[in-house]
Amino acid sequence: MTGGFEPDAIRLIGKLPLLGYARGRLAVRHRAADAFALLARHVTGARSVSPAEVSGPPSLRAFQISHPQRERRLVLWDHRDSFRGEDQPPVTAALPWPAATASVTDVSGRTRTASRTDGELRLPVTDTPLLVAPETP
Repeated sequence: MTGGFEPDAIRLIGKLPLLGYARGRLAVRHRAADAFALLARHVTGARSVSPAEVSGPPSLRAFQISHPQRERRLVLWDHRDSFRGEDQPPVTAALPWPAATASVTDVSGRTRTASRTDGELRLPVTDTPLLVAPETP
């Protein structure tokens, strides 16, 4: 390494551990691993990921995941300061939604049902991403 700078990949090692060791074996699964696995299930086989229409503060981020065998899915979050952002209250995101309800899952895997009002889902959003999908019967 020259000039005192490390490549980005080197600086990231150990910053977000997914797995850990116990008694010399790779045996501990961290919460971040579950969050990555959840997202992977939603994007596996996706044809594209593109910005999605959402109303709310300009800090909202929303992306549509297009998949040939699944209905539309969205991921959204409020882009905030890395340190103080998690202490801020949720903002409201309003997004057009065709069905009467949607399944909303946080990165910890907790799922709830959201109901459409006037053609939109209105969701409280923080810096923690939410996955929004059609509810399965």
